[in-house]
Amino acid sequence: AGNDLIVQLTGAFWDIHSNVAPRKDPGPAELLRTARAHRAILKAAVAGDLNQLTAAIETHYKPIRVRIRQMLERR
Repeated sequence: AGNDLIVQLTGAFWDIHSNVAPRKDPGPAELLRTARAHRAILKAAVAGDLNQLTAAIETHYKPIRVRIRQMLERR
């Protein structure tokens, strides 16, 4: 989409996630959940539905935010 800021923010978020709450090999259920989340994001983006896109992105990143919060609380 040509939005360099989104690419940079996503990369920064992924770097934080990888360092703070790394995950070993994801199982089939995790991979399926991720694939479904990506499909929902793509579907909303193609439809141009900003509300649905926002909701799909929030849903996708929620488990990652929870893992990061849990790791930080343990420290």
